[in-house]
Amino acid sequence: MKFEALIILIYLAETTFLSVSASNNPVYYLYPFGEERGDSVKTDGDDMENKLIHLNRTFRFYTREYNSFWMCINGAISFNVFLWLASPSSGAINLPYMAVFWQDIKLTNTPGTMYYRQVDLNEEPDIIQLVEEDSANIGEPITPEWVFIVTWYRVSNKWTTSGEEDTFQAVIAVDGNKTITVFNYGPINWLNRYNSTALRFEKGSNTEWAVYRISGTADMLDIADYSTVRIPGRIVTRVDGEIQLPDLHLVDYQCNLDQTTGRVLTFDGSSELNMTGPSRKYLLSKLYQGDEADQRDQCKYMMRATTDAKGRLNWVSFSVGVHPRKQSKYKRNFAFGRNGPNTVMARGHGLKMDITSFPYVEHIQDNGQDLVVVVEKTDDGWRVSSENCSYVMEYSPLSERDQIRLHLGIYYADKVIGLCQNINGYLTNDNKDCSSPPQIGDSSTIEESCSCPLNDKRCNKALQNI
Repeated sequence: MKFEALIILIYLAETTFLSVSASNNPVYYLYPFGEERGDSVKTDGDDMENKLIHLNRTFRFYTREYNSFWMCINGAISFNVFLWLASPSSGAINLPYMAVFWQDIKLTNTPGTMYYRQVDLNEEPDIIQLVEEDSANIGEPITPEWVFIVTWYRVSNKWTTSGEEDTFQAVIAVDGNKTITVFNYGPINWLNRYNSTALRFEKGSNTEWAVYRISGTADMLDIADYSTVRIPGRIVTRVDGEIQLPDLHLVDYQCNLDQTTGRVLTFDGSSELNMTGPSRKYLLSKLYQGDEADQRDQCKYMMRATTDAKGRLNWVSFSVGVHPRKQSKYKRNFAFGRNGPNTVMARGHGLKMDITSFPYVEHIQDNGQDLVVVVEKTDDGWRVSSENCSYVMEYSPLSERDQIRLHLGIYYADKVIGLCQNINGYLTNDNKDCSSPPQIGDSSTIEESCSCPLNDKRCNKALQNI
């Protein structure tokens, strides 16, 4: 019997999917922050309401030692006095400061929040490891004795429209006389209407400053795609003494193309889960097709992962579309989520099912391109991979609400890529295992002998619609 339409499969546990975001854009690779990490929180204020932070040790910025600084709502850290300007000057000002993402930010009556803390390194060894790795990646390895982290989360202004929110973070790490800054950038959706600047360090002498090349340009909207350490949105700089800026590169905008077919062969970018956040977060790997000049508008595939509040990877998804920062325009979306020790949930356009037979192979097609996704069961968990980029979802106990029912197969892009699944011991009426899918493009009929668990009305109704 030939199937005539995509079948909506019968049961999927309620899941909040890709929920923590600013305008549905991911919070990228930030250091851990939030109240559960002991952060203080600031949720109101404007230009003139900056906070003086007294430090429990001194650190060096340029050639001077400081034991306090002003944490500015407007996205900067200043020394001696606070920055009172709503927007930065086009030239140097006679004041020492670090511009993380300096623009006219307002916390009062907006979703924006500032989180900040002096890190107790005895309680947070993961911060030590992050700083060690990041500093080593610019050739300035340190083992931090003191770390301060401030995060501007979903900040905006009274004149920005709904959903226009920015997220970014500054980390100051000290080892003896060495000072390293790590600026992390998540989704950037607005710039100051007059002028904005980022990645700028000023000594306060009106003659000495260091600034990365994209500061003050429209490229700041894409700052989460730049890096000095190959992690998107992470800019690491040594700032004691005379500042020498590391090379700044676009990340994830390179690809390896088969010149005969034009098919993208490899992912480029970080694919490791190595930190947690205050809630769900995302990890990204992107595939681009076309010349470098065209790649911003030629994003073909994006692979992303999200973690739960405990930092456990629980969803991996793939999207096929036209632009990495306009996710609503993706033409295809496909996701895998862990669902107990023996099962992976799968969902997408016209797809809802549980997978228990591995390895499982899915093809995502768009305009002749074929992205092959593989789900495997490993000793550590579920490995979801495409080409050479992969994520591992750890095993977790199966809740009663998530108990698996028989699902009926997958139909995608009008091609059979799955058949009745032999899930939790259910077999066909004639005890025939019908879990093996036909080949891609096979238009063969579904086994008429596939059956449902007793009294499963949704399953039976789906069978009747085949």
